[in-house]
Amino acid sequence: TVTASAAGYEPAAASIDVTDYETLTLTTGDTNYAENGGGTIATVTRGNSDIDLELVVDLASDETTAATVPSQVAIPAGQASTTFPITFIDDDLLDGPQPVQVIASAGGYVGDARGLTVTDHETLTLTIDEAFISEDGGTTGATVSRSNTDTGLPLTVHLANSDPGEADAPTSVVIPAGASSVSFWIDGVD
Repeated sequence: TVTASAAGYEPAAASIDVTDYETLTLTTGDTNYAENGGGTIATVTRGNSDIDLELVVDLASDETTAATVPSQVAIPAGQASTTFPITFIDDDLLDGPQPVQVIASAGGYVGDARGLTVTDHETLTLTIDEAFISEDGGTTGATVSRSNTDTGLPLTVHLANSDPGEADAPTSVVIPAGASSVSFWIDGVD
């Protein structure tokens, strides 16, 4: 309550409520992570000096196909912060970088969100049937395979040959839509 008074005037009073502006802050070591990286540790910090009581913080990920977090974490009494795991999901889909928001909230606190990017990790495998072939008419088969399970589109794979004077291989092959691999020939060069 604020009171105003002056000689010869009736005093006046007005009340104001001051609400707390306590904040939560989320931090991670980086903002870019590979989906096959397993996970990382995040820290949630309360921005007030009154830390006598435990504070339960609600956590969420807005993209659980890329990263998950526990539903809650407790900042112990007497501590300003605590850590929690973020787990990345290796999904075998060629879906590119996935933006993720990790969100922290608690009653009486202004929440926070940390933006992360979970990058894709799909691989190619190259196998050659024979380790040795003759330069005089020798030939062997080879296969290139993709690891992702979403094979709805064809994939052009570029091949590099370290010694075209010894072996002849195509410069590229196409894994057809619906297939996970394609085979091709490598010929010895005389």
